[in-house]
Amino acid sequence: MVSTNMTSDIESEYDSDDLNVLSVDELFDAVKKKPHGKTTTTRINNNDSSMQQYNITPFEDGNNYEINLNNIELYEFDNFNNQLEQNTEHQHVETIECEKKGLQSIDEETLNTPSTIISPITENQNIEVVEYEDDIHNNLQNDGRKRNRVSNSNSWSRNETKIKRLKGESYIGYRRKEKDNTLNILHDTPREGRNLGPPCQSKVCEKWKTRFCLDIKNEDRSDIFKNFWSMTSWREKQIFVLSLVEKVIPKQRTTESATSRRNGSYFYYLKVGNDKLGVCKQMFLSTLGIKENTLRYWLEYKNQYGLQAPRFVREEVGIEDEEIDSLVNETNKHITGNSRRAIKHKNNYLNTFFDKLPKLPSHYCRKSSRKLYLQTEIKSITQLYNIYFSECKTDNEKPLCRKAFDNIFFQKNLSIFSPKKDQCDKCCQYNLKNLPEEEYQMHVLKKNEARDEKSKDKILAAAGECHVFTCDLMAVQLLPYSQASSIYFKMKLAVHNYTVYNLSTNESINYWFDESQTELVASTFVSCLIDVIEETLKKSLKPVIIYSDGCTAQNRNCVMSNALLHLCIKYDITITQKFLEKGHTQMECDSVHSVIERKLKKTDCYLPSQLSQLTKEARIYPFPYTSKLLTFNFFSDYSNKKLMFYESIRPGKVASDPVVTDLRVIQYCPIGVILYKLNYSDPFNELPRRPNKIDKEDIFKFPKLHQHPKKISLDKWNDLQSLKSIMPYDCHCFYDALPHMDESVRKAKKKSKE
Repeated sequence: MVSTNMTSDIESEYDSDDLNVLSVDELFDAVKKKPHGKTTTTRINNNDSSMQQYNITPFEDGNNYEINLNNIELYEFDNFNNQLEQNTEHQHVETIECEKKGLQSIDEETLNTPSTIISPITENQNIEVVEYEDDIHNNLQNDGRKRNRVSNSNSWSRNETKIKRLKGESYIGYRRKEKDNTLNILHDTPREGRNLGPPCQSKVCEKWKTRFCLDIKNEDRSDIFKNFWSMTSWREKQIFVLSLVEKVIPKQRTTESATSRRNGSYFYYLKVGNDKLGVCKQMFLSTLGIKENTLRYWLEYKNQYGLQAPRFVREEVGIEDEEIDSLVNETNKHITGNSRRAIKHKNNYLNTFFDKLPKLPSHYCRKSSRKLYLQTEIKSITQLYNIYFSECKTDNEKPLCRKAFDNIFFQKNLSIFSPKKDQCDKCCQYNLKNLPEEEYQMHVLKKNEARDEKSKDKILAAAGECHVFTCDLMAVQLLPYSQASSIYFKMKLAVHNYTVYNLSTNESINYWFDESQTELVASTFVSCLIDVIEETLKKSLKPVIIYSDGCTAQNRNCVMSNALLHLCIKYDITITQKFLEKGHTQMECDSVHSVIERKLKKTDCYLPSQLSQLTKEARIYPFPYTSKLLTFNFFSDYSNKKLMFYESIRPGKVASDPVVTDLRVIQYCPIGVILYKLNYSDPFNELPRRPNKIDKEDIFKFPKLHQHPKKISLDKWNDLQSLKSIMPYDCHCFYDALPHMDESVRKAKKKSKE
């Protein structure tokens, strides 16, 4: 919604009651409803760029501008609305002030007037841009027109009627407006639901020895009725009814005609428990709640196809017999044409194709998103469909059309691109009114405090008073990276990049390593961060401040804290670790990852050394990124408890005390003490734990994390070997030398299932 806000100049000239709100939707409707052959104008004050965008020309008085609604295309307003919807962090709204006397509302009467004048605004004053948190929520509630990729046919009124009729509920039916005309159909006829009829009280049934109408209880009849109308299809109901009706050929005929209309007698049964009890026709119909015409229609099918239902009925319900099995064995009978079996076979083949594709959960939104994302080599659904099309040709299968392909793709909850940035869980909950106002305001306060603190430290770093770093792990990269189709179905080598960005020098250090060199543990990230800080301190000895997200495995743990405490004792400086608010952890190192990813999209890559080289080439100004390719002997083991001052950094001991995730600031002092803050505005408090005593000779003397490279799985090594045909020859030796296990994990799982 485009709201109106008054400026101080207008407040002095007009009362607030004389002003009205002009929304974008009203302006859009005005253009749609503009009378043909008439020129309708609206005057507005805006900046030069907006005037050029909407073809606004200055009016003679110099303070107002004229908009010719006949010259404005509708798609311009669509684009404008889309720009409003795409802004997820803040909603920027352009406000328009109008005089109530001149423009009460935009409708056909207003448009018939020669012009509509908006109240004058002082010269060179732009329309105010305002940010509202409430407008964000309103925008999410009223997203406007949406186009779902997969239609929900159950929400259609016709299908809702079918479902209600299938369940035996009351519904609104259809009728012809005229008896002989089938073109005009009205949906306005109420139909009653199906009900359990009265039991049989006939004295004739009492005399029959094979009829048990009086012996069946009402509770059993009610269970049969509910079970019948809970069936999910009319054909299933038909199979059920036909199984309870038996046709008997008369033993003798009393008529002399050869063409008697009576071909046999029908006997009806109801199944109570494991017993099949005979009943009369009236008892049978009232118990099932069906009409005699329906029963007669179903019995005609039984007479036409013998004692069993038609093949297509049995096949869809799931009944197997020799007739259906024989069709499967016929050559190409089940994969050609547009029969039900052929379409089912094509869908199964497509599902198998999707299952073969390697999929990963989102690196950024694992907790809130259940989507599975295909690997980054696939750029679009069109490219994926072309891969599927070529796969069908190879296997001599007939492919489905693009529409059916897209439907199954979205039904499986797959996606091509991973989300580029985090979406804050609490902000999303607040927009949906699932979060209390107090908790949300506290979340916003923590976010703003963290941002303000980071801005202040950035100014101090630029002044040369301290060193400020931001650090984060880049999304996993898979090698080899190529456009060959065979690469999509194979497991690849995982390569990681831990990035540290120096805010004072704008230098970015990228540490590349693959899964054969180390694993993702706390000591891995500490080794990279300590290496950067030590190199920086050797050049200039100043206090150090580190900004990161609150990931406990990477940044907020006792392994990282004890390593930084060792470092500050070694160099006799203060190191401060600060954590940003969850969901709002955008940092300078994220821009480094974005630049590297754009560089990787333009070229194929086969080796970790090539990733390191591309990182150096990704940025030219002011200077290239620094990139280091690490091996297993680079990493040190900082998790040795004998070298830890603090075995835990939790700022409490009992259940009601704060936990590690509540820490916002941790400060490491050269005297071997850790201070902490739960909020940026709080004073420092000493960690309520007694530090261990460590000899000075053991300060910062940590053993190596690995003595040899890590082994990858045999299945992954075999897949990488099969991909050597699409890689240059000089890359083969790298994949041949990868250490791997001796047994296959896949075969071990199959044996365990057997």
